[in-house]
Amino acid sequence: MKVSVIVPAWGRTPHLDEALASIRVQSYPDVELVVAAPPPDGPQTLPAARQEGLVRATGELVTFCDADDWLDPDAIEKMVQAMADNVDVVCCGLIRERADGSRVVRPFDREGPSDTYNAFVNKLFRREVLLGVKIDETVGLGEDLMVTAQAMAKARGIAVIDGAFYHYRENPQSMTHRQEGRRRVLDLACVGALLRKVLPDPRYDDFHDRV
Repeated sequence: MKVSVIVPAWGRTPHLDEALASIRVQSYPDVELVVAAPPPDGPQTLPAARQEGLVRATGELVTFCDADDWLDPDAIEKMVQAMADNVDVVCCGLIRERADGSRVVRPFDREGPSDTYNAFVNKLFRREVLLGVKIDETVGLGEDLMVTAQAMAKARGIAVIDGAFYHYRENPQSMTHRQEGRRRVLDLACVGALLRKVLPDPRYDDFHDRV
């Protein structure tokens, strides 16, 4: 199965070469690299860039790598091996790379919301579970959870791999970290309201309350 790796990148991306290099050396043999920016006539946000990448992607399977981050060389191979016939999403942990050179390994959290549950980048999706999900492209914070929760709800099955293969670089200059406080609250409230609307089943009530 072909795996499309979508890298949203626009503006200042000083670590982009490192991200792309980690994808080019993947041990899995059938990888399509898609670098995508938001359309110039729309919101210049991560959700818009990822949507543009998804439109261009041709792989049956899709994963994402942000321009600040990188993958272990065998990350995609390990995740594809866990993609059984009845599985639509494969999840692994995250390695948070801190500015002081230290790192924190975060195992995947099955309950959520949390950094590993919400994240788009530590998951391998069948492309069809991402199609048709409701998004707000103006959101600059909480965009991962906005899509991940819908994809997980649509999935026939979810596989969780022990271990962490995705390296998340903590960047104090990133859009997320620089976002003004009021805007952060409004974005998160928007994501919570959208998820309550698109996942109205009572079985999700506890999840909505945690969000």
